[in-house]
Amino acid sequence: MTYTQEPPVQKGFLLKKRKWPLKGWHKRFFYLDKGILKYAKSQTDIEREKLHGCIDVGLSVMSVKKSSKCIDLDTEEHIYHLKVKSDEVFDEWVSKLRHHRMYRQNEIAMFPRDVSHFFAGSTVTDSAPGMFDSISNLAHCHTYLLEMSQLLQSMDVLHRTYSAPAINAIQVGLPALPFTFCLLLPLLCPTFD
Repeated sequence: MTYTQEPPVQKGFLLKKRKWPLKGWHKRFFYLDKGILKYAKSQTDIEREKLHGCIDVGLSVMSVKKSSKCIDLDTEEHIYHLKVKSDEVFDEWVSKLRHHRMYRQNEIAMFPRDVSHFFAGSTVTDSAPGMFDSISNLAHCHTYLLEMSQLLQSMDVLHRTYSAPAINAIQVGLPALPFTFCLLLPLLCPTFD
């Protein structure tokens, strides 16, 4: 299974644990597409974008409790507790969530600027105030970290590219190198003897 291929849509009713105001397990319709898990009271509400919530599974930590048929998705802001009644449906959802999660993580790595695109047009009714600000900040931080990582990789390539001629020049026997450069060369080029 390759995680670059777009996974098929997964949808159906699951139980979602709620703490407040109506504590307990509530039946919700879930719709998983391209690593984004949306949920509402019914399929019609999903189609009308009348959502109760939206979770980017690529940015979530997923834990599975097979004995109780529970799936927990930790988004740092909230922990979503989901439950399934049958083993077959549980295994199917776990498999699909893992596939969508890997697909979404790959998508985020390839296109870091599009991390928060899935929130456009969504109406979320039971989310905490300021959630979108935090997610937006997280997306920006993630983008900056990816850019920094790419910059460090580029610097490493440049370091190897520019240090190689210096090593060749020393091996040929050019004595005109400044003393400071000769002291720094082993630090700049760990392979230099």
